[in-house]
Amino acid sequence: MGVFVLGMHRSGTSSVTRLIDLLGVPVGEPQLPPQPDNPSGFWEVASLMEVNDDLLARLGGWWDAPPDLPDGWESDQSLDDLRSRAAEVFRAAHPGTTWVWKDPRVCLLLPFWRPLTGSSDVAMVVLRNPLDVAHSLNRRAQISIPYGLALWERYLRAMHRDARGMPALVVRYDDVLDDAAEAVLEIRRFLVARGELDDSLPYDPDAAREFMRPGLRHTHRARAELDADGRVSPAQRALFDCLDSMAGEHDSFAPPPLPPETPLVAELLSARAEVRTLPQAGPEGPVPSVAATVDRLERELGSAERALAERDAEAVALRARMAGVSDDLGGAGVGRVERAALRVARAIRSMQRRRPAG
Repeated sequence: MGVFVLGMHRSGTSSVTRLIDLLGVPVGEPQLPPQPDNPSGFWEVASLMEVNDDLLARLGGWWDAPPDLPDGWESDQSLDDLRSRAAEVFRAAHPGTTWVWKDPRVCLLLPFWRPLTGSSDVAMVVLRNPLDVAHSLNRRAQISIPYGLALWERYLRAMHRDARGMPALVVRYDDVLDDAAEAVLEIRRFLVARGELDDSLPYDPDAAREFMRPGLRHTHRARAELDADGRVSPAQRALFDCLDSMAGEHDSFAPPPLPPETPLVAELLSARAEVRTLPQAGPEGPVPSVAATVDRLERELGSAERALAERDAEAVALRARMAGVSDDLGGAGVGRVERAALRVARAIRSMQRRRPAG
């Protein structure tokens, strides 16, 4: 019996996995070490992540360029060697009878893993506003916002399809951040009811509050911003709304049908996968390649979008400070304050010009 934590990269799956671990369900070893972009830890098994990367490569993709897999792909006999290795690595990482496993790549690869782990496993689905996900990817890896949204859609669509029939708890990451203690209680009730957790095990709500400190939330965009942002497709909004409406417990995960995938998603991801396979050098040594050029352009686009977001945030903060100055002056008005500051600056410059040299 085990718990799959399913969700896109930068969606809060690490935090939810740690909360489940605090309840007494072991994460497994060896874990990835914390990194500057995730200082509280990934709570992710390194050896299993390597298997997933190898499996994606065998299927013609990468974590950031996932393939669109046909029905029944997981039964391909060419994957038998990886199947054997995966089972061995999983047993080494999770030697006990209960476990929690988080790797966002599993959203794409769930049909491969479920026969290896057991039919009684449950799903913990972690949902976050895709704009928050895309902006977080932009900050971490300079991935452009449209490309981040495409990745989010491909991952969540695969999970929407392949987790059907599993007992599932759908949690909103923002709700977990808002009230970690209540979120842990909800998770605990769900796991106890499904036999994944011993009801007699003690737990400490304060430990959850301490772990889910406010600094974990770097971005938060309202649902209305999803409607207003032209980079978000109607299909992506429909996917978010579909999963958001399912927040809570499900004896058998059965999400409603979706409209077709955004056409641009397939084009973006397949193009990215293609350039990843291009040579990085010519007959006479290293040469600028198409892949390197695309990488550079994507980073530049991502950096530009990040700079715009930071500029917008600075503008909002400046307006707030100016409003505060106006209030402090008893409603004197920002315009009068600005004019007074300009008069002082002109006077200082005039005095400097008249000051004798030396």
